[in-house]
Amino acid sequence: MNIKRVVISFVVTFCALLCCAIVCALVSPAPSKSGAQGGQAASSFASDAAEKIASAAEEKSPAAEIVCWGDSLTFGWGADGEVDEDDPPTVPSDRSYPKVLERLTGIRTLNYGVPGATSEEIAVMQGGEAPGQALDEYGTIDQRLMLFSRLHKGNVLVLEMGSNGGWGEDYDVLIEQYRSMIEFAGTDKYIIVGDTDDPGTSLADPEQQEFYEGAVEWDEDERIHRETDWEAALREAFGEHFLNMRVYLIEHGLEAADLEPDYDDEWMAEEGRVSYQLRTDETHLNADGYYAMAVGIYEKGRELGYW
Repeated sequence: MNIKRVVISFVVTFCALLCCAIVCALVSPAPSKSGAQGGQAASSFASDAAEKIASAAEEKSPAAEIVCWGDSLTFGWGADGEVDEDDPPTVPSDRSYPKVLERLTGIRTLNYGVPGATSEEIAVMQGGEAPGQALDEYGTIDQRLMLFSRLHKGNVLVLEMGSNGGWGEDYDVLIEQYRSMIEFAGTDKYIIVGDTDDPGTSLADPEQQEFYEGAVEWDEDERIHRETDWEAALREAFGEHFLNMRVYLIEHGLEAADLEPDYDDEWMAEEGRVSYQLRTDETHLNADGYYAMAVGIYEKGRELGYW
């Protein structure tokens, strides 16, 4: 009796397993000609989907990421109030022009502004220029920023530098530094932002002339719109990519910041100087000034088709 029970149990188990195998075969999908081909098909489908998503994103916004390299003007020094040289801020201001530009464009915008940095140091940190000495021997090099920026080179470059020197009063050297940064980033979408110091006051370009009446011969309108030699050199080198920020702030800065011009603004404009209403000190802008600066860059980017 025990033997019969064992045999019957074995037969029942075998039949159950056989039925399961048959059912699995019926419901399983038809196999591909080879496992490798099936993997390739799935990979191809995923690749096609990724390309379509990327293409759609490109159509929606030509720029996926904007990076802004510069010195204290890019950092936003003075945007939050009085400048304290003894207690400098450690992070860019939320009211800096890159932060405002991000809100205007809706595109992620990174602030790579380093207060006090020369044009050479900025080009070295970005990667366009090879270091001419040990990094620790430079006056202002942010090595952590150097590492981070390699992961985020940006689709659009906004470059502002030179007011702290680093180009030996030679416009060709500064222009080459700009070009090396553009080439390193591998993009043709860039904006070169001009200096905002009063003519004749830049420490980096002592050969500049002041624009006050009697210093040179031209009428009021010519004084307001006239370029410095520095600005002319950048315009000739970069054409439509150059934004003369000093002149833009004189002509449109108060309107962009929703401010009314006063008597001082009139004579300052005649001498080619940016309004005190847009400044924290003789060099740095205030929150209104940086806002107007961002509007100018935003308008230039739209003109160039970047956003």
